Amino acid sequence: MNRANIKLLSLVAITIMFVACNPTIKTDTATDIPEWSQQAVWYQIFPERFSNGDDGNNPTAENIKAPDGWEIHDWTSDWYERTEWEINAADNFYWTVRKRRYGGDLQGVINKLDYLKDLGITAIYFNPIFDARTEHKYDASFYHHIDRFFGSDPSGDEAIFAKETHNDPTTWEWTSADKLFLELIEEAHKRGIHIVIDGVFNHTGPEFWAFADIVKNQEKSEYKDWYDIISFDNPETPDVNEFDFKGWAGYKGLPEFKEKDGNIVEPARKHIFDITRRWMDPNGDGDPSDGIDGWRLDVAFDVGHGFWHEWTDLVRSINSKAYITAEIWEREQAMEYINEDECDAVMNYPFLRAVHEFLIRQSISAETFDSALRVVRDAYPKEVNLAMMNLMGSHDTERLASMIVNDTNKFKAGTKLGERRNLDYSVEAPTKANIEVQKLVALFQYTYIGSPMVYYGDESGVWGADDPDDRKPMIWPEFEYDDETNHPFGKEVKASKVAFNSHLHAWYKKIAAIRNSNKSLQLGDYKTLYTNNKEKIFVFERRYEDEIAIVGFNRSNEAVEVTIETAEANKVFKEVLQGLEYKIVDGKITFNIRPVSGIVLVN
Repeated sequence: MNRANIKLLSLVAITIMFVACNPTIKTDTATDIPEWSQQAVWYQIFPERFSNGDDGNNPTAENIKAPDGWEIHDWTSDWYERTEWEINAADNFYWTVRKRRYGGDLQGVINKLDYLKDLGITAIYFNPIFDARTEHKYDASFYHHIDRFFGSDPSGDEAIFAKETHNDPTTWEWTSADKLFLELIEEAHKRGIHIVIDGVFNHTGPEFWAFADIVKNQEKSEYKDWYDIISFDNPETPDVNEFDFKGWAGYKGLPEFKEKDGNIVEPARKHIFDITRRWMDPNGDGDPSDGIDGWRLDVAFDVGHGFWHEWTDLVRSINSKAYITAEIWEREQAMEYINEDECDAVMNYPFLRAVHEFLIRQSISAETFDSALRVVRDAYPKEVNLAMMNLMGSHDTERLASMIVNDTNKFKAGTKLGERRNLDYSVEAPTKANIEVQKLVALFQYTYIGSPMVYYGDESGVWGADDPDDRKPMIWPEFEYDDETNHPFGKEVKASKVAFNSHLHAWYKKIAAIRNSNKSLQLGDYKTLYTNNKEKIFVFERRYEDEIAIVGFNRSNEAVEVTIETAEANKVFKEVLQGLEYKIVDGKITFNIRPVSGIVLVN
């Protein structure tokens, strides 16, 4: 979700300098983390913008309450070019962009599963897919149904909604969208790809069926105790509506469930438990193989531990190999939620910040970079570190490519152009030199301890500022795209070519194959071998049983020769990026690293 106003304060305050003053705290217990999550190569999909596989199910103007003249947006159009309906509706690009729909759906994902398999992806994390009005779907209207416009028969799905008793699971049916999602799970599993979905259990949208009943019936609603209601409307004052409630972060578009003693109140909790069973074991036969493989928990820190304890027990009882990760941005807070009773891991934003400072901004030394990473590693057992989602961008950040283009900016500083009106931020495409840096960052993601996560399109050349500019339509090789020649605030920009970057795609495919074929890079212990501040060199080792990988990075603009002392004897290492061989001689191994490049040696 978009929560930069709240998070930016903490992100700015907690800089890389915490290394020098914060003690590390090791958790005492590790969860029984599924090994598949530790070996995963993650791919995050924002469904509305990934692929349109069915033109017959596109959202309607009526459903999204669109302005006059609204129509589905052209997938290949210039992102900042405003159509006639947008121009007529508002003066500002950012006032209308959230009403855009491009028609991405589940059939589109199914059609591209072979593309993901070929890319080396072994796990998909979906942004919310439950029925909702917005493009981001964090405002659910149902938990027990997939979004009607992600399926094949939106009107038929609506007919099913209308005849159900939503708080009675025995009346629930499977809509076309529900069935298509189950087909997607089956097809993904055939390809060895696991499926994790977003669990948004702190709040719903105002059109969620239980909240809508409260709006209609006020104190007479049987669901009045589900939400944190401040006051009901007084029927004796028809000119004033006193109805008020708590919304997430004060936003009334996301009404919050009521909590008591650190737990979501029982009626709402029961419903969440019911839908958890529905998606984890759809046919209810006790075999979870037809269901999802785990959950990513939205704003997990805004829900009490009591709820997560009970919910996690339920998840483990359904599927002992299910993976639970969470959106928690800070290490100290994450340590409260990663344990055997709650989360397996989190989205590793401290990793992102450290990599951003060293490989992108070049604002810290190799030694400080090493210290920053060590603080995060030392907070958790090895099993947790292996399962951390090592991302370099998401739906809540600017794109990796744009981070590199704007490499003097601090992470999350001035990246939300719609809020900051940052005219200094470059919206132009990355250069060839920028792409080389992206390749270096990706190599670090794929070889460092933890599981790499790719935000859809990073591998194909998508760039963009923070939300909503990080949610452009996916770039596919079969399409021809308009050049980007516009700026959100009318500033003159040079034309940016939009096209599938086959060179970058081949790189992501190559490093995924390297990771997927070497247990040392998936499950191996981690050890820093060498840092050189002046020459910007960073070298580490991953070791699993007898398998060893030595990985080196050169962030400087000059080739550097590196010599590493080792206790290993008579071993030959193959450099898997270029196919060269290196031998240990007199207890040392020497290799060259090209400028802004890396090297991966495996024995």
